[in-house]
This record gives sequence, structure tokens and C-alpha cells, in this order.
Amino acid sequence: PGSYEDENKFQKKFGSSFIENIKSARGILKNDFRFKKFPFDEQYIEFILESGFEPIPREEGLVFEDIHLTDFSFERFFKSVKDLPPNPEWKYIEVTSKNSRNVELINDVYIYDKYVAIAIKRESTYYLTKIFLPILLILIISWSTFWINPREIESRITVSIVCLLSLIAYNFVVDKDLPRLSYLTLMDITILVSYFFSGIPVIQTVAVGALISKKRRLVESLDKIFRYLTPVAYFLILLSINLLVNYKDY
Repeated sequence: PGSYEDENKFQKKFGSSFIENIKSARGILKNDFRFKKFPFDEQYIEFILESGFEPIPREEGLVFEDIHLTDFSFERFFKSVKDLPPNPEWKYIEVTSKNSRNVELINDVYIYDKYVAIAIKRESTYYLTKIFLPILLILIISWSTFWINPREIESRITVSIVCLLSLIAYNFVVDKDLPRLSYLTLMDITILVSYFFSGIPVIQTVAVGALISKKRRLVESLDKIFRYLTPVAYFLILLSINLLVNYKDY
């Protein structure tokens, strides 16, 4: 081969053929990730695979009209991703791709590329069991002050303050497991809301101490209201924030 006539003779004799070039590579990918739904976030690892061939002028050899990454060869890439070893932090969901033709080159020859996106989802079990459940336990202990006799002001204030300080100290312990970002994630908002609801027993106990000598019945009514209103309000706020984040992609 070497001329256009030789190319035609080659096709008549051997038919249409293709050359497959198999290469393996390893590298570091950089993507823009969205952590606003952390720790329930899904990420897309996106990149473009280019064919990397240069067009061959007719006078120098055969002209390859469709130099591109074939679906046949790309099936191997799909299989390699699905066969990746399990990752304790991430779960592979799917791999999608599409062909796209790049700028037109000389002699009507194009360079083809393939857009690839690997969808992965974070395994959130660790964050639920190691971060959220301990926070919830501290909050439940803090809310138990609503069942203590209103006259036991010292006991109530001691329990509520100890719980608030424990929550603050625990946040410093788990801080290394949280991404440091310029915006608030779902977990950050959950921790801030937990701070607020951990401080409610302290404020309510101070109010009870000021009213117990004059309005005992009012104090008892306040305790009964806070016993049920506080946890219900806490979970409703978290649920509303979660729905808002998922609906608007925060």
C-alpha cells in the first residue's frame, strides 16, 4: 500500500478491516466533586479518551477515515471497571460513555474521542454508626433532663452542660473524618442543628429555675411539652434539610 489505487485493491482483496491498538495506562484523575450531600453523595469521575492517531496523507499511505475508539475495544474497559476490587469507601454504580467527533482535520479525516463517566456512591455506614449515632445518643441523654424533677436544678444543669461539652469535644475527634470545604455539607448542617438542640435543655433549665418558685404548674407543662416537642422538631428539621438538599442539589 502507498497509493489510493493500492488501497482500493487491498479492500477488494481483503475486504474492510480494522486495526486495534491495545494500550494500558495508569494515572491520577482530577475531577470537580460535589460534597454538599456528604455523606450520602454520589460522584462522577469524568474523562475523555482520545484516539491519539494522526491522519496519514494519501501520498504517504492509507487514509484511515474512521480512526476512533471502537465499542468492541471499549467493552474491555467496561469489564475492567466492573471487575475492580471492592472499595470500603465507595461503591461503583455504572459506567457510561458516548462518542464525540472532534475538529475536522485535513483530507476529511477526523480524530474521534470517547467521553467516559464512572458513577460512584459513598458508603455512608461508617458515618452513620461512628458519627451520627454517638451524636444522637448524647442528645437523648441531654433531653433526659426534661424528666428530672424541676426542683433538681443542679442535677438538670449538670447533665445538660456535660452533654453539650461532650458533643463539642466529640466533634473535634471526628473532625479529621469530615471534608474541609468552603461550604456546608449535609453532615455539617446536621452537627450544627445538633449543637442547637443540645443547648435547648440548658436554656430550658435556666427558665425552669427562674419560674419554679412562682409558677410550678407552668414549669410542669413546659417539661411535658419539651419532652416530646424537642425530639420531634429535631428529626423533622433534619428530614426537611435532607429533602431540600436532594431536591435543589443544595
